[in-house]
Amino acid sequence: IFYETNKESSTRKLENINLNPIYNTIYNGYIYICDYSLSASSISLHPSTTFLYANGKDEANILILIKDKHNNPVENVKANIVCANGKIVKLKETTDENGIIPCIYTSTDFDCIDTIKAIAAPNIKASINITNRKL
Repeated sequence: IFYETNKESSTRKLENINLNPIYNTIYNGYIYICDYSLSASSISLHPSTTFLYANGKDEANILILIKDKHNNPVENVKANIVCANGKIVKLKETTDENGIIPCIYTSTDFDCIDTIKAIAAPNIKASINITNRKL
C-alpha cells in the first residue's frame, strides 16, 4: 500500500485500516493519512434487499454510509434512522472507521411500501423504500 501523511514518515505501521472490498468499496489503491477529519457532507443507505415477506419476521441489513466532501468516510458521526411501519434497530450509535452504521430492518405483517429515512444533520439526509408483501 502506498500512502502519504501530513506529519509523519510513511515508514510507520498502519493500524485500524480496512481495505476489505466486500465491506467497503470506496478505496481505490491510494490512501492519504492525516491527523484531522472533515465534517460529514453526505449520507446514503445500502439495503441487502428492498423486498421482504410481510410476516413481521423477515429482516434486511441496512448500512448507513456517511462521507465528507471528498468522498472519504467520516468516523464517530451519529445518525437518526426511522421507518414508518416496520422496525429498525441500529447496531452501533456512531459511524465506525469506514463511516458505517449497521442496522437491521424487520418487516411488517401487512402489505406496504415502507420508507426508511436517515438523518445526520438538517441538510444531510437520505431515504429508501422497502416493499413488504404477503405471498
